[in-house]
Amino acid sequence: INDGSEIGAMSRMGSMAGILFPQYAGMRASARMAAVMAMQAEQAGNKEAGFAIRRASRQIGQNMQMNSKSYIGNLVGGGITSLAVSRAGGAESRKNPYSGNKSSERWAKERQARYVDYLRSIGHPEEATAFTAAVVHTDFLKSLFKRANARTYWGFEGRTFQLFGAWSANLLLIAGVLFCLVFAGIFKLVYNFSPRLQKSEPLQKSAKWGLSVGLLFPLIAGAVVLSTVGLWVEQDQAAMIAFGVGAICLVVPSLLLRLSGREVGHGVLVMVATWVSLAALVGAGIACMLLARGVLSMMGMFTSPSGDDSGVNMMKMVTPWALGAMVLSVPLGLLTLFGVFSRMLRVPFAAGVTRGMRAMAVPLACVLTLAWSGTLLYTLRHERAAIVEMEQMATMGEMQYLKKIDVNPSKK
Repeated sequence: INDGSEIGAMSRMGSMAGILFPQYAGMRASARMAAVMAMQAEQAGNKEAGFAIRRASRQIGQNMQMNSKSYIGNLVGGGITSLAVSRAGGAESRKNPYSGNKSSERWAKERQARYVDYLRSIGHPEEATAFTAAVVHTDFLKSLFKRANARTYWGFEGRTFQLFGAWSANLLLIAGVLFCLVFAGIFKLVYNFSPRLQKSEPLQKSAKWGLSVGLLFPLIAGAVVLSTVGLWVEQDQAAMIAFGVGAICLVVPSLLLRLSGREVGHGVLVMVATWVSLAALVGAGIACMLLARGVLSMMGMFTSPSGDDSGVNMMKMVTPWALGAMVLSVPLGLLTLFGVFSRMLRVPFAAGVTRGMRAMAVPLACVLTLAWSGTLLYTLRHERAAIVEMEQMATMGEMQYLKKIDVNPSKK
């Protein structure tokens, strides 16, 4: 799209989420120092000087809330306002005596009430009124953000999951097409080089031995890899154990099955073919993960520009496993389906699976391609809507945009 310059909504969201506001850290630090200076002045008996500093802090915070375009600017403004209440009048430091989910909120309300009483006690009721209005405005902005942001693609509500769901469906359908084509190629070669399967006869002993060993060796390799991180055995013993188990798997079954030299050679060819097939399937899986990498990486960065990360950690933890399980369900589901049909028709399992996959894999890939074309339109619609939303948010400012959709949710 656009001569390759269009990077899509997911990448744009990641870029927006990565925008930093380094000035806010310094402003909060300055507000803390101002609170300390106000407390020191009050302890020295100069309450008016302390009051002037606290009032200035409140005015700065309120000004940020009125003029900042981003929600994080509003939050920092509210934080600077709340720092004005710190140890008013030079009072002793007190810890939050409450516990529970809303203990911080309850403690903050009590501190604010004490500060309002303090302002009135030193003869500044007008500042008490202004501070109360600033607190009410901060609560309003938090409520607005929580309510309106849920209607955007940043809110981790319906629209967010629709966008992620559209991308996930596209990736899964593409994965299905890729695995179907790989299976079609594998089972076509197996069928062409196996006269017994063409006659729907069971596999010979040498083929079963080669297939079993070919499937077992990757498990042994996986155990060796796991052992190198100290999960099962020591690293220096891993190679020796793997070599011993591999030798046993190669030698013992062939002796028990009384395979001739020719049969052993045939079994080795089947084993190598199994490894090549597994490598092709692994390659298809890697290709699917590379296709999904963009979405997964953007999901890691996909927090709202205000820093609200509700639901992100859970999604980051669950999504890769969920996508992997759904991708694996495509080949495993096909194998299971043809295996069941083989049992129902009383056809040998290997013959039924081979003939079924050879006949149905390509048509199924075509069906999945048509389904992908349909979901692509749905994905593009959400992509366009998300991009338009980001453009409006960048033009109007985050808070102004949220106020707009909060007043009229239909106009986004």
